[in-house]
Amino acid sequence: MNCSYLHEPLMMLKEKGMISAAELCSMAEEYPCSWHEEPRMDENGVYHGKKSDYPNSWSLDHVLVLGDAACTSYMVINDEEALAGSDHSPVMATFEI
Repeated sequence: MNCSYLHEPLMMLKEKGMISAAELCSMAEEYPCSWHEEPRMDENGVYHGKKSDYPNSWSLDHVLVLGDAACTSYMVINDEEALAGSDHSPVMATFEI
């Protein structure tokens, strides 16, 4: 999902009982926002981004779950390859069902 916590599509899903992994997992606070500001695309179409200083609550990318699940790990992957691939960093979450 590509929207902030305050956008209507995510709010509607949350009203139906879906929960963000970042909200379920205490580790999420340790990670930055999944969107990184001002990436520059070079002539080959490759983004060159930098790590975001924004808090995770500004993320545009989410992993959602419905039902009883425990989030055992959460991570925003912001290594150099991830930053170069897009203006969004991948988000990964592991659940115990």
